[in-house]
Amino acid sequence: MTDRFRLPVAGRRRLVAAAALLPMAGCTLVPERPAPLARHDFGPVPPAPATIVPLPAPLAIGTVVAPDWLDGTALAYRLLWDAPGRLRAYAATGWAAPPSALLAERLRERASAWPVAARARDPQGTPPAAILRVDLSEFSQWFDAPDRARAVVRVRASLLSPPTRAPLSQRAFAAERPCATPDAIGAVGALISAAQQVVDEMLDWSAYTLARGK
Repeated sequence: MTDRFRLPVAGRRRLVAAAALLPMAGCTLVPERPAPLARHDFGPVPPAPATIVPLPAPLAIGTVVAPDWLDGTALAYRLLWDAPGRLRAYAATGWAAPPSALLAERLRERASAWPVAARARDPQGTPPAAILRVDLSEFSQWFDAPDRARAVVRVRASLLSPPTRAPLSQRAFAAERPCATPDAIGAVGALISAAQQVVDEMLDWSAYTLARGK
């Protein structure tokens, strides 16, 4: 009775061939792993400007405060012709740490190498002349057109008295850099350059302000 349901030889061969193809077909249904996120920091510290004002005493770098939308590691951009108040982020590229943390790290790196007046070079250590606090308000790429973008960095710097934290002076700083390419890589390079400009301007202003107050 079982012979009644036996397939012809040719039919059995076709069935075996189809079964062999099933694992191959199944592989195409498995989603590919997404590419790992490309993370960036500010890279090596560039050479200091040729002419800078020495600090009267070491400068302490305080907290760099940022709004909630800058607390993450997203690389943000704005389309100025389409809801410029809407923040967008690149999917495959981001920062190695929040921009506020990267900015604070670069400030400390630069401040530690900033020239200090000879009279303040004490082997026992010299109290800081002031504390530099920074409020970061903008750190994103702005698209003026689909093929044209720029990096925008805006901060407010405050010099605080070390003993009391009372404000000594405040000033806003802003820098913009054109992006070499209107994409994530262009944004990274231009934002790093703009951030470095702001860092050097804040330290130069701090040195000049503290030296003038002495």
